[in-house]
Amino acid sequence: LVAFYDEDNGPEVYDFNSGTAWSIGAPNGYDTSLLGVADNGTATLLQRDSSTGLDHVYSQPAGGSAQQVDNCTATSDTPCGEYASVSDDGNLIAYEGSEVQEGDGSFGSTIDLYNVSAGTTKSLLPSSASNGEKLDEPVLSGDGSQVAMQFTSSDGTQGLVVVPATGATISDSDIIAKYNGDTTEAEPVSLDATGNVLAYRPPNQN
Repeated sequence: LVAFYDEDNGPEVYDFNSGTAWSIGAPNGYDTSLLGVADNGTATLLQRDSSTGLDHVYSQPAGGSAQQVDNCTATSDTPCGEYASVSDDGNLIAYEGSEVQEGDGSFGSTIDLYNVSAGTTKSLLPSSASNGEKLDEPVLSGDGSQVAMQFTSSDGTQGLVVVPATGATISDSDIIAKYNGDTTEAEPVSLDATGNVLAYRPPNQN
């Protein structure tokens, strides 16, 4: 399988074994960003909804239609659905979820995990969302067992975390690389197949 951009038809996937190709894309969308194509042909992509300006996450089986998997709505915060990652088999998708507004007016943000075959979503939550703790920019391991993210705690501590993709809460103790006080945040780039090795862009590096 190979994914490519056709000037006439937009993004497509070509199957060398069958000699067939199919278009990938979501309704009412443009500026497609392809996240990956699994061995079974399932494509995972990001597109911005032209009617709302929201970013959405889609999963599209080989030869089928794209299905929106995120819970982002017109009332969600801007980053909802903006960053996403997918496991090698295309079955688990991690994406930036909605901000959680607490009674005191503060906000915390989540990472949502969508299981394509089960059609279910669970959220990774910071341990103190009520104090504005945030999770951003998820990167899944190839087998979908681990996820790396940016974490900002209520006391201002910032860093990268790598945790099991199980839906457990996340705290300062999970940080493996801090970047407190740096003007540019560290960014997770890639996890290996089992989540044991993380590649990331250090602060203040282009």
